[in-house]
Amino acid sequence: MKNTRLVTFLMAGAIMLLPITLSGCEGQEQPAPSSSSTAEPTETPTSEPSQPESEPATSSEPEPTEAPDNAANFEEAFAENPIDAQLADALDAASSSSAILKAYETAGKYWKAMIPIAYDAAKTAVSEEDRAQLEQDHQAWEDSIDEIIAEIQEKNGEGSDGKITAARLIQERYRETARSLCEIIFSETGELPDFASAMSSEPKG
Repeated sequence: MKNTRLVTFLMAGAIMLLPITLSGCEGQEQPAPSSSSTAEPTETPTSEPSQPESEPATSSEPEPTEAPDNAANFEEAFAENPIDAQLADALDAASSSSAILKAYETAGKYWKAMIPIAYDAAKTAVSEEDRAQLEQDHQAWEDSIDEIIAEIQEKNGEGSDGKITAARLIQERYRETARSLCEIIFSETGELPDFASAMSSEPKG
């Protein structure tokens, strides 16, 4: 009987100690993680090979040859025209309103006389295709210029100052047309038309 109770007691004790023993084993089987085991291995970044600086793309198109600056050359040449020079001299010498008026009227008549001379020279200088357009534009100018001049005179014809203003605007209008024709000639020939024939005698109205 004693042996049986002893066995029973030992078995009961063993059963009571089993959870403790198991928990102890579990603690031993799962050691506390160390910092080295939890830290993910860091990958060493691979440095990409440095790309060589790209050379600027070279255009396959040939470089344009520098054309002569005809526009600048024309401005320089036209600035020395004798009509403007004579007008400047006349205005410098003018000592009265009538002298100023005459200076502008004379310049206007010179520019008006210069237009058909420059027009004929331009028609000779341009190509046949451009000539047709030139003739069309000039005809439109001839159809409208008388009305433009009359309007200028009507708006500015009162008093001495008004007449001077009208004469100045009229000569500027004729000068603008003559200048455009001279530019066409210069772009084709590199020269200006002859101004002497327009200034050869006292211009007529």
